[in-house]
Amino acid sequence: CFREKPFDCVVMWKTGQRDNKGNYLYEGDIVKLGIRNEFGSLTVDYAIMRWVEPQGQFILQIPMKGAPTMLDVTGVERLGNEFVNPELKELVAEIV
Repeated sequence: CFREKPFDCVVMWKTGQRDNKGNYLYEGDIVKLGIRNEFGSLTVDYAIMRWVEPQGQFILQIPMKGAPTMLDVTGVERLGNEFVNPELKELVAEIV
């Protein structure tokens, strides 16, 4: 019973989205993904799943310079989350 033996836990929202392997994505998950530019070249980058209150939705926040823009994202792979795998936060350090 929890009262007799408490444990640490973090409640994370399930986003309803899945990565390419079929794993569900949750708030705080860190993913590796491909971003295709307007010329068709693919760049690998990292992102973190966040709830954005003003838009009322989950988004993958990608550390980028400049104004937000729509991206052609492909190959999303869940690597872990910021709570269990804090070392992964370095991959998205600009936005964490």
